[in-house]
Amino acid sequence: MEAHLLTARMINPEIKFPFLTLLISGGHCLLCVALELGNYLVLGKCLDKPPGAAIDRVARAIYPSQRATACRRRNGKYLEDVAKNGDRRKIEIRLPVMKHHHHSCDFSFSGLLSNTMMKVDELEESSHADIAASFQHSLSAHVVRQVSRAIVYSEQRGWFNNNNHNNVLVASGGVACNSYIRSQLQEVCQHFGWKLLCPPPKLCTDNGTMIAWTGLEYWRRNRGISSDPMAERYQAKCDVGPYISDQVKEAAVKIPNFSTKHIHHGA
Repeated sequence: MEAHLLTARMINPEIKFPFLTLLISGGHCLLCVALELGNYLVLGKCLDKPPGAAIDRVARAIYPSQRATACRRRNGKYLEDVAKNGDRRKIEIRLPVMKHHHHSCDFSFSGLLSNTMMKVDELEESSHADIAASFQHSLSAHVVRQVSRAIVYSEQRGWFNNNNHNNVLVASGGVACNSYIRSQLQEVCQHFGWKLLCPPPKLCTDNGTMIAWTGLEYWRRNRGISSDPMAERYQAKCDVGPYISDQVKEAAVKIPNFSTKHIHHGA
């Protein structure tokens, strides 16, 4: 996950520490503050179904009559293209309230996925583009709401100056390639006076390049370089940094009211 977090610095030298990052993919969804190389705080994480997995599930479920003849892959890009032909206002798919995580920066997509799958089962295929558009919108609204809370919380903690126009949100991962989600993140950053920077889509899924760049970051600072790599002990899983969701909840951050072209803030 650290490699995802740092990759944008390979393309955008203007990204300096500290910066806020949203890692959103098929297996993860994290909001982190990168205070310095190797020093990261996790403000929020996905508590259940990752967003990319939810998107793929809906993409495979819609238009079942076309599965046998369709030659393109049913993935996030497919769902995004279908949603462009739909009208989200025709079908409302709301995100269930996260009762025990109010005021947190955590994410939950399982309830939204369940509500969406019920609509797919209940409605005719003629409504599936509208379902795709509504699902994509609600997922985006949830992500944007948590990012907004993370920005306000981070400014209150003093990690970022709310009058500094060099504050940066980095959005990386496969789901960050979704143009609809990216456009909503851009609007939120504009509201707060932040910059949104994203790695090119080809780098969002190129694990080899991301790992190599992370190694270079450490090598340049003469940190984490072993004289005997074969003698090192490795962990299959390692947290990117301390998880401070309880501190975020205790702060009870209020998100200021603002409007975008597409987002309703009840999600």
